[in-house]
Amino acid sequence: MYDTKILTSNANYFGSTQLGKLHQKCENDHRLADILKIKYDNSIKKAKNQYHDAGYDAYLTGYVFAKVMKYKEIDSIYLEKKFN
Repeated sequence: MYDTKILTSNANYFGSTQLGKLHQKCENDHRLADILKIKYDNSIKKAKNQYHDAGYDAYLTGYVFAKVMKYKEIDSIYLEKKFN
């Protein structure tokens, strides 16, 4: 089991660990926006900013998790190349 708060607080790049703020950073930050493209159903777009709705929170959590894990993967490859 993974926790987005722990993953992002250990990354030292994300700042706030609030789910809504993490989602905004993942969508708007140039280092995160293009590392992984996520397509979603149009009903998600209509539900934007419906925090604390179970379905929307599940979407946000999955979105943030996928972006953070891709960021960590790329960062680990970069660090490995840097120190080898």
